Amino acid sequence: MEIRQAQPAEAERLTAIALAAKGYWNYAAELMALWRAGLTVTPLRIAQDPVYVAVHDDQIIGFYALLPMAQAQIYELDDLWVEPAWIGRGVGKQLFHHACAWVQAQGGTMLQLVAEPHAIGFYHKMGMTKIGERPSVPVGRVLDVMAVRLEGA
Repeated sequence: MEIRQAQPAEAERLTAIALAAKGYWNYAAELMALWRAGLTVTPLRIAQDPVYVAVHDDQIIGFYALLPMAQAQIYELDDLWVEPAWIGRGVGKQLFHHACAWVQAQGGTMLQLVAEPHAIGFYHKMGMTKIGERPSVPVGRVLDVMAVRLEGA
């Protein structure tokens, strides 16, 4: 598996992965419809933000996207999605570690995210801890905000 920077022309594939991965948790169709816009990856986003893809046999099987926060040393892991057939096979772990290394290379000291409830266990295994809560849009549930201080920070 290789991890490389995403290309704007791959936006449709990344959107398909995000929707499939979210759907893996058997959410109701009404909820998936509400989340569709937030899970859509645009070519502009790929051109502007750090977006990286995991590739196996020339097929994209997962990706992550980062957002810089108001404090220059903190980045938000805005997306980390893995094709359902690859969930549980180490792809997410490799993408997560790649994101941490990328943030550190930019001088970042902390990675945070708003956790998909079904992925909280994964993020705990990655060393993240809960630092707060944030309301979910547009559903109105409360989600955990998690963070990890990066080595050497």
